[in-house]
Amino acid sequence: MFVGQIAPMLAQVVPPAEFAQRSQILGLALSRYVLKVPPVVALDRVQIIDLVGPTLQRYLAGKL
Repeated sequence: MFVGQIAPMLAQVVPPAEFAQRSQILGLALSRYVLKVPPVVALDRVQIIDLVGPTLQRYLAGKL
């Protein structure tokens, strides 16, 4: 669903340089708050930061 429908729409409104981090955040939000995937919902704030933070930092540093 994400790759086929959401990513193409997101690509139309997000600058290419920001696509990776925005899609990462959107995927996390979708999994946690919309689809309510139990393992993702069960993560606390610190766990999310530990798991997703390094990837977002790489995106922001331009090291994809």
